[in-house]
Amino acid sequence: MAMSPLVVGDRVDDGSGSLGTIRYIGPVATAKDASALYYGIEWDDWGRGKNDGSVELPSGERVVHFSGPPGRKLSGHGSPVSYKCSFAKATVFDKTAERSSLLQRLQERYSNEEMYSNSEVEAPSDVVVAGEVGTTLGSEKPIEFVGAKKLSTQQTLQTIEKISLSGCQIVELGGQGLGQLAPHLTELDLSRNLFSKW
Repeated sequence: MAMSPLVVGDRVDDGSGSLGTIRYIGPVATAKDASALYYGIEWDDWGRGKNDGSVELPSGERVVHFSGPPGRKLSGHGSPVSYKCSFAKATVFDKTAERSSLLQRLQERYSNEEMYSNSEVEAPSDVVVAGEVGTTLGSEKPIEFVGAKKLSTQQTLQTIEKISLSGCQIVELGGQGLGQLAPHLTELDLSRNLFSKW
């Protein structure tokens, strides 16, 4: 599923589990490449950032790109100041983002059918040999059950009550159909995902 480019308000994952919200998109006054595009990110965790959304020029002038929380001392006298914001080149997140919809991740987790439908890779055989039977000519013929994996997947989604899709880079529902796909679902863990609105 092709996701749209990131915009202010979108949630991001740095690839190592730190989550944040994009507060600014544009150039950064102190960047070596003035034409480079940066994301100003307010991280969920204190200490992950390097600034408060502003940068200081060599002249001492402060340039505010966005207003994040001011730095704070974590504990004790003389301890370093901790921040929640930082700037990252947009290309870093554009290359690593595997953002997806809830329905897409659900299908990926419980069905390989979608994975093979849009690729040139052949799907593994969906034939289960249930035994053999003798023919009138005296040879053995296998009894094959075709569609066993697909039926098993459908039965799983039709009967499953609890699902965890925690930390799966989910940004949106992905259309209607969750209730139809998993009608008995009563508990859905979507923690540590990238929803910016619900």
